[in-house]
Amino acid sequence: MGRKPKLYVPLTVTFFEDDRIIEAGDAATLLYLAMCLRCKVMGTDGRLQEIQISRLNRSRWKAELTKLASLGLVVRDEVTREWCISAWFAHNDSLAEIDERRAADRARKAADSRRNPNGNATDSALKEKKGKGREGTEGNPRTALHRFEHDGDGNCEVCQLPFDSQYHMRSVTA
Repeated sequence: MGRKPKLYVPLTVTFFEDDRIIEAGDAATLLYLAMCLRCKVMGTDGRLQEIQISRLNRSRWKAELTKLASLGLVVRDEVTREWCISAWFAHNDSLAEIDERRAADRARKAADSRRNPNGNATDSALKEKKGKGREGTEGNPRTALHRFEHDGDGNCEVCQLPFDSQYHMRSVTA
C-alpha cells in the first residue's frame, strides 16, 4: 500500500491583491485561510459547521466570519447550517471527482501490472529488467560511500582520497 499523499490548498500569488481580501483585513483573512485548510484536511468540499469554525483558534471568529460573509467570501447554507467557501470549486476538485480519478488510476495500475495483450512488457516490468545484474556498478566510486581500502600510501585504492574523506564508511571493530 502506498503512502498517504500530502494535501495542499491552492492559493494564487495574487490572493492578497483581491479587493475583497484587502477589505476583509488581516484577522478575517487569517480566518478565511484557516477555514480553507480545515476544509481540505476534513475533505468537506469547502463546507464547515460553526462548531468547526469555532475551533480554529480565533477568539473573534464570529465577527471575522460576519465580515467574510458580508464580502461574499463565505456563504451560509441555511438547509445544512454550514458555511461554504464561495470560491472553493474554482480552485479545488470535488470529492466525487477525486474519487473517480483515484478509481480510474487504480484500474489503470491493475491493468498495467499484467502483461499487455499485444505481448509487450509493461512499463513496470521494463524498469525491473533494466536494473537486474547491475548491482554495485552504479555511481562514481569517488563520490559513492564505500569502505576505505588502503593503498599503502595513506590513500584509498578505490577513490585515491585520504582516509578522512566523507565518502569513506567508518567501521568500529571490537
